[in-house]
Amino acid sequence: MDYVPLAVPFFLLAIALEFIFGWVKNKNTYRLNDTVSSLFMGSLSTASKLVLIGVGGAVFYSIETYYALWRMNDSLAITWIFAFVAYDLCYYCFHRIGHERQIFWASHVAHHQSEEYNLSTALRQTSSSFLLNWIFYVPLFLIGVPAKVFVSVASFKPHLSILGS
Repeated sequence: MDYVPLAVPFFLLAIALEFIFGWVKNKNTYRLNDTVSSLFMGSLSTASKLVLIGVGGAVFYSIETYYALWRMNDSLAITWIFAFVAYDLCYYCFHRIGHERQIFWASHVAHHQSEEYNLSTALRQTSSSFLLNWIFYVPLFLIGVPAKVFVSVASFKPHLSILGS
């Protein structure tokens, strides 16, 4: 299950509260052009996930079906806990290499180009990360993490990794 759509209203509320708090304290960190740019990049990043769902989903399905060492039981809590921790490790590897290697940095740099630091900056995601980030999650399917668990765990992560690095 994808939990991201459920979180969107709360995130937008948090952005509004942060804006109001900054305005009241006379320390506003929101500029219209920067915020609109972040919102647009977040929307574009979300739209690019349709490609990932098609291409990446086919790759993940094939690995899970034909090459997995075994299949974990998706009704066990330990599977979900393991998947959460393992997913976070895979995301960490992807994010770290995004800072260390030029081809990955070329995609990741957009996330760091905001002139202001606020909650809307979290939406400033690249729309091209889906070209490379799926590679970092292949090991999860090889070791038997079920797709349902993977998608659910991925949607819990604060960086929305597979759904938007």
